[in-house]
Amino acid sequence: MGIAVCLCLSCTQMRGGQEGVVLDLTEKGTDTLGFGDVFDVVGVVPLETKNECLLGHVSKVEVVDGNYYVLDGQRKVVFVFDGQGAFLRRIGIMGHGHGEYERASDFTVDRDRRRVVILCGPREVYMYDLQGQFVGKKDVGPWWVWKIASCPEGFVGSTEDATYSEGEMAYLFYAFDPDFMYGASGSECVGTMPCRWPIRPCKRPAARCSASTARGMPSTCGTDRPTA
Repeated sequence: MGIAVCLCLSCTQMRGGQEGVVLDLTEKGTDTLGFGDVFDVVGVVPLETKNECLLGHVSKVEVVDGNYYVLDGQRKVVFVFDGQGAFLRRIGIMGHGHGEYERASDFTVDRDRRRVVILCGPREVYMYDLQGQFVGKKDVGPWWVWKIASCPEGFVGSTEDATYSEGEMAYLFYAFDPDFMYGASGSECVGTMPCRWPIRPCKRPAARCSASTARGMPSTCGTDRPTA
């Protein structure tokens, strides 16, 4: 069975609007919002199915210069396809040698600096150029990062599990500069998102989180305690 990339636009974009669709998720009701209420499919790109690029489960897709960067959540690797779905290359190699990662927990494309950043959660990031050549590796500890996204100032990472923060269960968000450095100009906790469901008790050592109010986001994080 092949896998295809579905190209979608919001209904507002289809009508020529300048603003995206805003959904109020705080209102409770019985109505169900379907995919077709927000997006219209404008195309489908079948992805090549050669043995070296056969996808098990698509976890994330980013589009850069007309190419599709696809994270296979089952094989834990990043593949690149062109605009017609032809396989171009994979980014990096799984392994334990120089420039090799154990797994790809998440990834992001740093468009400003023309590089692909693969997160080997929760403590390491591997950087490659857009052609897949290894550029460098960074340790992002003591933070526990499972998700990552690029932004003009650098990167934003988040925990995957709920944590204890100021006595409240929450997800933590971290800001990193372009070089994944620490301190005031590097990494810092920039906010929390409350968790509304029970979690298991923490069984791992606590890792201190540097409190910050960077970028105007509320942050009084005390201890980042990942769940077991």
